[in-house]
Amino acid sequence: MLCCASAGCGSASPKREYAEVTGVVTYHDEPVAAGTISFQPPSGALVTAPLEDGRFVLQGVVGKNRVIIISRDSLPEVDPDEPLPATPPALPKSYIPEKYSFPNSPLEFQVEPGSNQAEFILNDDDVLIPGMP
Repeated sequence: MLCCASAGCGSASPKREYAEVTGVVTYHDEPVAAGTISFQPPSGALVTAPLEDGRFVLQGVVGKNRVIIISRDSLPEVDPDEPLPATPPALPKSYIPEKYSFPNSPLEFQVEPGSNQAEFILNDDDVLIPGMP
């Protein structure tokens, strides 16, 4: 009986707390016209939202999150009746430096309970996040 009682101990996963994050992403002092922004906590799935005229709104997991931003040309249209090419097409042109698009992006954001405001100022050399060291 003791074995059965202890088998369930610690099996419940902790409930994640989410909070709203609204923000702006700029590159070369201009809003990033279109794309996606994703927040990824240390463990768990990405939370992704569209970027429209540099603005976004999402529900992020409270705590430290890696931030991934993607802004690219559209993929070329594929005719479903045509065979797939022998080599996959190259990724479409990125409108921002690739370093922000990869899972090891240098961007991080601390999501606090309640409402959060984020501003990501992207450039070619590094990133400036007001209020972050």
